[in-house]
Amino acid sequence: MEYIVNNRAELDTRFAAAVAGDVLKLHAGPYGKINFARRFAARVGVVALDANNPPVFTQIEVTGKHIAILDLAVLGDPLARKKRGIDVHDAEDILVQNCDVKDFIDLICTFSSKRVQIIENTVDNMVSDCFKVGNSSYVSLIDNIYGGHCFALPDTHSDFMQFQGLPSNHVVVRGNVMLPQNRFDTQGVFVAGDGGHSHILIEENILHTKMARGITVDSIAGTAIVRNNTMIGQDDNGAGVQGNAEEINNPRVQITTPITSYEQLRGLGGATVRIAELLGPVVVPDPIDPPDPIDPPVEPVVYEGGQVAQSVLNAWYETPVDGQQALAGRVFAAIEGEAI
Repeated sequence: MEYIVNNRAELDTRFAAAVAGDVLKLHAGPYGKINFARRFAARVGVVALDANNPPVFTQIEVTGKHIAILDLAVLGDPLARKKRGIDVHDAEDILVQNCDVKDFIDLICTFSSKRVQIIENTVDNMVSDCFKVGNSSYVSLIDNIYGGHCFALPDTHSDFMQFQGLPSNHVVVRGNVMLPQNRFDTQGVFVAGDGGHSHILIEENILHTKMARGITVDSIAGTAIVRNNTMIGQDDNGAGVQGNAEEINNPRVQITTPITSYEQLRGLGGATVRIAELLGPVVVPDPIDPPDPIDPPVEPVVYEGGQVAQSVLNAWYETPVDGQQALAGRVFAAIEGEAI
């Protein structure tokens, strides 16, 4: 059943009484810090009643089973960024979709969990990492967008997506976008840790960094495939692919002019539009059981994104700042199938 929730007290009551299949639709307003810890027999949803006017949490922890959270805002303290925004740990079958997460040390994390889908979220204002994965299996990180603002200490670097700690397996990293704004020393996708990762698929991501480690895959016990990503480096030393993964057709786009504006692109976040579609066809796996990279059920996608990305990004970078809004409008219209 569906229930309308007006405030935090009602949320606590409704969630405590929820049964498999229930959907709690939250009015806008402050909801504070919460832990969704119940373990249901099937999915229970916690969603915004109005995705354009979301309820606001100060932190979300998920330690339960069969829980979906959609269209929520999780906002930390911009003057004292602490801890993790959405922290999934010791959980199973969790969906985090179309949430806006800002102003934490780490923005969205999953540790010691199974079957976690992190899809179409917009994250920004981090200190350490946008996304962390550790000791987890069957994880999908798909179509997430990083707003580009990092506040790491001057002598340290951060990561867009960091695998750490005990090994993870059966992870799909697809269609994510990293276009930094204030610092370009954020590494892209970094797969390392205590070793033994397996069945890792990294494809069709857009990653901009001046660091050599655009994508790094080390400490692999099973297959890891890295293919069809667009690597944007500020110089010849940036945005490489390193490690012991199997590298297949990774176009590398060299752009020397820093990005002057990203705010226009932030509107691409969410469930209706994917910036990765600029790069050609996208195959979305089963959200619960991603295809095994060792034995994919279909032939690999024919990827033509390198040239498309080159032309789109060149147009973006070469357009004066006062003309970028118009260009963005044309790009958005094209993505949405409207006449240009």
